[in-house]
This record gives sequence, C-alpha cells and structure tokens, in this order.
Amino acid sequence: MLKKEMSSIIKDGRFRVLALIILLLSASLLFVATQKYSANEQERQAIDQALRKQWEFQGDKNPHRGAHFGQYVLRPDNPISILEPGLTAVSGQALYIEPHIRNVTRFSPAADETIASRFAQLSPMLLLYALLPLMLIAITFNSVSLEREQGTLRMMHALGVSSGRLLLAKLLASQFAIWMVLLPVGIVVGVLLSCLPGNHAGMWPRLGITAVSYFAYLWIFGSLCVGASALFKRSRTSLIFMLLFWLVMVMTMPRVGTSIAAQLVQTPSAEEFWSDIKTDTDEGLPGDGNQTERMKRFDASLLKKYDVKSLDDLPLGVNALRRLERDGYGERVQDVHFAALWEKYRQQKSLALLGSGFSPAVAIKNIAMAMAGTDLDTQHHFESAAEKYRREVNTLIDQWDIANSQGITSFDAKYAGNNVWQSVPKMKYIPPSLAQSIQNLLIDFSTVAAWLVAATLFLMYAARRLKP
Repeated sequence: MLKKEMSSIIKDGRFRVLALIILLLSASLLFVATQKYSANEQERQAIDQALRKQWEFQGDKNPHRGAHFGQYVLRPDNPISILEPGLTAVSGQALYIEPHIRNVTRFSPAADETIASRFAQLSPMLLLYALLPLMLIAITFNSVSLEREQGTLRMMHALGVSSGRLLLAKLLASQFAIWMVLLPVGIVVGVLLSCLPGNHAGMWPRLGITAVSYFAYLWIFGSLCVGASALFKRSRTSLIFMLLFWLVMVMTMPRVGTSIAAQLVQTPSAEEFWSDIKTDTDEGLPGDGNQTERMKRFDASLLKKYDVKSLDDLPLGVNALRRLERDGYGERVQDVHFAALWEKYRQQKSLALLGSGFSPAVAIKNIAMAMAGTDLDTQHHFESAAEKYRREVNTLIDQWDIANSQGITSFDAKYAGNNVWQSVPKMKYIPPSLAQSIQNLLIDFSTVAAWLVAATLFLMYAARRLKP
C-alpha cells in the first residue's frame, strides 16, 4: 500500500511542479547566502586584523589614554547561519571596548541595506517552516476525500484495509515524497558548510538537531493534512481548513505573539536605561552612599593599609587604584541594570511563544536560530564574554599603571609603549556549548513534542471516524 501511495504522489503533476519550484528556490537562496557569508567572513577577518594592528601599534602614551583609544571585538558567524540568519541582520556585529562603560554591539547589517533589499530577505529555512507545509497541503488535502468521492475508499474497506493502516500509508508516503526533495538539498548544504570558513566538528550535531526538529515539524503538518482529509467529506473543506491553519500558525500568530510580548513587557528607552545607570553610579545603590562618600572611605582604607599619612606617600599609583575602585562599582551597577534588561528580553521571548498560541512555526524557528547561533541567547552570550574581556583589559592596564606610578602624581608624559598594548591578549570568543543551547530551548522542544503528540492523536481520531 505504501508503494502504491508513493507512486501516486510522484506521478501527481502538482508534486512535480512544486518539487521543481522548491529545488530552484533552494538552489538560488543557498547560492546567495553562501556568497554573502563568504564575503562577510573575509571582510570580518580583514577588519579584525586591521583593528588589532591599530591597538598594538598606537605608540607611546599615558596608559589610561591608551585604554581609551579602545578596540573593537567582532562577533564571529556560524556557517549554519546561511540557513537561518535569525537576528543577524538587526543585531550589531562589533562591540567597542573602552574603560568605564559597558557597550552593546553596533553596526547591524540592516542599517547598510537599501529599502528594496529588505523586502527580498529570504532564507533557506523559510522554505522549510513556511513553504514546505504548503507543499504538504497541496499533495495531501484530498488524499482521503478524493478516494471517498471516487468510490475507491469503499472498495478498500471491502478488501479489509483498516482505516489506521490507510492513513498511515498516506502520511508516510507524503513524508517520503517531501524528503525526496529535501535529500539533495541536504547533501548540497553539507558540502557547502564543509567548504565555508568557520566550520567545525560541533557544527554537525547542531545541524542534526535542526534536521530532526524539521522532520517533526513536517510530520505535524502531514498528520493534520491527512487527518483533515479523512474527517471532512469534501476536498474543498479540507483544503480551506488546512490553509486557514497554515495562515494562522505560520503567518499570523507569530506576529501577534511578538506584539503581545512587546506590550506586556516593555523595555526602557536607551536614554532612560543609561540615565538610570549614571544615577545609581553617582548616588549609589541602597546603603552604599554616593560616589564622593565611597571614594573617601576608599582613600582612608589605603592610608590605613599602607600605614601612611598622605596619599602622596603611597608606593603605588593612586589614580589608577581609584579608577579600579570606581570602575568596579560602576560594573556592579551596570550588572544590575543589564541583568534586568536581558531578563525582560527573555520574558518577551517566552511571551511571544505563548502569545502565538504555542505555534509550532515559532518554536521551530527558535530552535533553528539557536542551532545557527543567531538567536537572542547567543547574542547575550557574546556580549557577556566581551564585557568580561573589557574588564580584564582595563584591569591589566590599570595594574600596569599602578606598578609604574607613585602617589597621586598624574603622568601625562608618554611612558607606556607598544609593548604594553601588545601584552594585552586578543579576545578568544567561545560560543555557547550545545548543552547550553539545548537548555535554553526546553520550552520550544516541549512545544514541538506536544504538537507532535497532538497531531498524531488527531490522525488516530480521524482513522476511527473514517467512513467510506
């Protein structure tokens, strides 16, 4: 029976036309995405080398002024991002490292694109979570109802073919047909990813999880399509039902969920955010006192620690010590505010899934983005790593200043050379592990699993209700 159903689908003109369209679209999108990724990676490496050279050879100057010269750290891309760019277009690519201030990534690619190009932003994964369900609907919406209309369903029942066996055969045939189209695409993707810069062994488990997730996604739509065709007596009714389901779950509810999340959990404007940080840094967190009071206590602790009567008598550089103290408190304040901000982002992400009616399309897209390293959690991970590096750099330079100055003398002369800048290690960013990414996706995996169970139960219910 499965062989017969497979043969029927393959001979169907609708399947052949749609398969050709999917293959052509996949080839064109993969070609464009690969070319763009390769060009961006070459540009990123060239800029990274130029920026590092500027930092290492900035010349002799006051160490703190040299620290304020600053440097940029660039966010690396994952080759899987050619499939699911996610937030890549709107999130920043570079983060500026400087004393005192924790920065966020800037220079998003979308800012440099023309208005016309933004309307043409398609990704290979868009085919999977938006267009392939339509292909499934097209080849299965009348898979059972047509048999009823033609009278062959009554004949199969007379021959002893059970409803469950019939629906399962039609479901498996539709899945095999879809994966016949996806298999060559998957082979091409594997070859491309192997050739792209930045590929690594850990990339393949992520790609495998993405593939399994999309298999479940297509199984959900296939089960619903076959089940609807069995429940509804007319093919037209089944088609309308599945198109409405696709329109709501894939195209409408994700946007509704995002809007609901933005309304329920509002984030502060950039002006409010930085103003609150400055106020808490100057006035102090509850019980800490203002900056003047804190520095008086710090100076007194230095005099007591080194048993001297004047700051001029200290054997170390006081200005650099004070900077470390002020920066340490500023970092504490910034940690409080940034933690609250990122928590709101996470709440928005969860509410977006809830507000979308736990749409399987939203959950699948979240999984694909996480595996490609183009999601919000990966962006947070990169910015946190960059902030850690910023603090290490500034502490290293201030410690050099402390050891090479004395008292409260302000050394405006040039006395820190290229050897100091070159001693600062380059940032080596390690992306989140697969385990970390999976942990951030527990709700999304649960959503896909729930839909998988629900769709299978719906198919079983349709089999029990199926009548010739």
